[in-house]
Amino acid sequence: MAVQARHVDSWVSEGIISQDQAVSIREYEGRVTSSRGTAAEVLGYVVASTAVVAAIIMVADIWNDVGRGSRFSLLAITAIALLTIGVISASEKEPWVRRFARILMLFAIPLIVLTSEIAASTWIASEFAVVVGYAIAWLTATALYLRWRSSPQQTALFLATIGMVMSITVLVLGNGPRALPGSVLILVSVIWLALVHSRRIEPHLTGEILGSVTALVGSMMLLVGLDVGLSIALLVALAVSAGTVAIGTIRSRPVLTIVGIVALSSYIPWLASETLGPSIGVPFTLVTTLAALALWVTLKTVRK
Repeated sequence: MAVQARHVDSWVSEGIISQDQAVSIREYEGRVTSSRGTAAEVLGYVVASTAVVAAIIMVADIWNDVGRGSRFSLLAITAIALLTIGVISASEKEPWVRRFARILMLFAIPLIVLTSEIAASTWIASEFAVVVGYAIAWLTATALYLRWRSSPQQTALFLATIGMVMSITVLVLGNGPRALPGSVLILVSVIWLALVHSRRIEPHLTGEILGSVTALVGSMMLLVGLDVGLSIALLVALAVSAGTVAIGTIRSRPVLTIVGIVALSSYIPWLASETLGPSIGVPFTLVTTLAALALWVTLKTVRK
């Protein structure tokens, strides 16, 4: 049974325990409470994930059989419930409750997109309805982010921003060239990283990971989408990968450094094979990589 702080204080005042013993008891109770909170948080995630999967399976079976009004009601009620629970619980004292609440609000954003799109498609064309859905979700995500500025809210804002920009691009330009989605993702990522670097977006770690990983995804999509100018696309992909490594190294973000290195290890042999030919490109890449690694180790050794 947990020891309450007022009991510890009374024991000290009555001379039952010393002040040092009271400090030890408080530290022990703090560790126990923290471990209980972590266990409860993990259990909450497991239960919530199971409930979400079960709900998706149940709804998928009847989704095509229900009308537009029923779909709208189901999505709207779920989104409102998630937002309400999240907003109310986000002010709780327990840290794990606040984290769980913010994740609930993150899950509400895609539901808002679908709900708004269904409502808008009743009066306007489907292309405009998609834009309206993302716009409403973006406004909601912006309001939540400005209120809490936590990682889940930043993630929701980032995803809503990408969805809105992509939907507007498709609305204005149509499907466009195959390289268009990748180019848009890279552009959005660069702007996002600039905002993170200027301290306008926080937490910074989350912003850097979101922007860098999405830029890498955009560069991959650019390679897949380009029928011509493959070398140019590879150079863009290499530049994005090198930038990710640079950000990870300068900002001490091991995750970004590793992701960037993995991407570079894929693109460099590809570029060498395209420019020098398969027979020369691969050996050239191996020799160059080993030389760069040896130079890096030498510089590290000299500095020590």
